[in-house]
Amino acid sequence: MSLVTQNLFPELISVVGVNHLATTAGGRVVAASDTGMGLRLYADGELRWAVSVGSTNQKVASTQRVRSLAFSGTGDRLFVAAADTVLCLDALTGETLWSYVPKRSFGFLVISPMCLDAQGTTVAAAFDNGGMAIWHEGGQLLRLWQDPFAPRHLAIASDGSVVGSDSFSISVWSQEGRRVSSYRLSERVYGFSLSVATGEALVRSIHELFTLDLATGETRHRIPVGAGLPLVETSLGGRCAVATRHEVILDPMGTPKTISVPVDRGFIVSIKFLQHRSELLVGTSDGSLLTLEF
Repeated sequence: MSLVTQNLFPELISVVGVNHLATTAGGRVVAASDTGMGLRLYADGELRWAVSVGSTNQKVASTQRVRSLAFSGTGDRLFVAAADTVLCLDALTGETLWSYVPKRSFGFLVISPMCLDAQGTTVAAAFDNGGMAIWHEGGQLLRLWQDPFAPRHLAIASDGSVVGSDSFSISVWSQEGRRVSSYRLSERVYGFSLSVATGEALVRSIHELFTLDLATGETRHRIPVGAGLPLVETSLGGRCAVATRHEVILDPMGTPKTISVPVDRGFIVSIKFLQHRSELLVGTSDGSLLTLEF
């Protein structure tokens, strides 16, 4: 394995970190957001466009974070959960195609999207007031409902169901927005990823990584994980990666392979597989994007 350094944000080094990453199915197009509310899209390693997804509204200042990025199935749209808005951007130009801002609670309290995912032509998101929503990628709101188990992390499964964690349990919702199962966990969930290959949820607690069978609620393959942001990612082929503060561990539940990120790059704040390619992207706190080839 090798580590290749690419500074996607050379003018912002040591100022912002690359906090979220998204790639298209073929891995040619990469979207990266930063802690300064910037969003950039690269195609074949070249910058295509850059925009700010921040708000000038001071009421939204406390929620100024990018929380999720996801491409549509065809890769021509990029969905963003940022500040108090769900955005759909044209992946070719960065133009906003549609947006959704939830109504204020009690008329003045800001409601923010906590997470989103896209699969095929479907987009799902959850909000910090317990709301959940499903759209068609063109912006048509299909379902909007409240759920006491509304997740802080979610993913759309291959059958269209929504799987997510509210930090204390893992739940599954049908395409119609009905919660069909929920499994209470004995420890808090800090990181979550859905394995499309196995249909299992990969969960990171504060010190462990384990899998959860969504059909039975059984947990297994518990392994310890070192200190760092609770990052866990899976590839379409079933590979898994987790990160500690300065290391990436590939296939931690099989034959683990570890590679260290240079300390002068800061600590690891995001990871993402380049699908259908033997590469993993690693975003760091100094604004660098590293490519792990395996």
